[in-house]
Amino acid sequence: MKINKKNKTCRKKEKSDIGAAILFLAPNFIGFMIFTLIPMVFSLVMSLTGTHTFVGLKNFITLFTKDILFFKVMKNTFVYVIAYVGLNVIIALGMAVWITSLKKANQFFRSVFFLPMMVGIVSSTMIFKWILSDTGIVNTVLRFFGAEGFNWFGSTKTAMIAVVIVSIWQGFGYNMVIFISGLLSVPKS
Repeated sequence: MKINKKNKTCRKKEKSDIGAAILFLAPNFIGFMIFTLIPMVFSLVMSLTGTHTFVGLKNFITLFTKDILFFKVMKNTFVYVIAYVGLNVIIALGMAVWITSLKKANQFFRSVFFLPMMVGIVSSTMIFKWILSDTGIVNTVLRFFGAEGFNWFGSTKTAMIAVVIVSIWQGFGYNMVIFISGLLSVPKS
């Protein structure tokens, strides 16, 4: 008899736990549905239709076989991604080697260089929009030395470079910490 009473108590507790779990998960699930799943399904449906008619994979076939601009953009994007990854790793490894060689203040520099990782992408973008604007610090310094300033975010030649710079500034701290932990685990011998 005692076993049955315990089972009933456990079942009641499980039901109340399920209700609490649903209550806590509901906002995340609703947000996922509204901002991720529904837009993905809508994008898929739009990609399979033409002007109000279903065309199937015709749009994708045209994109991959006849659209020259698509391949040009993909080639340029690939170059910028390789540049981002390569520079990120080189800078992170260089900073990690330098910081591990320091006797004093290595904790300070580790924290300072990891700090951009803690800043949100919107904040990073606003900071660099201010730094790279027409009257920003970079263009002011360039004009001081007699060079002409750049329209960093408004030109097709420099916009992706600016995005890569912002991304490296924000992301290399994480890789640096990983490299530091790897360097510190290597025996001195």
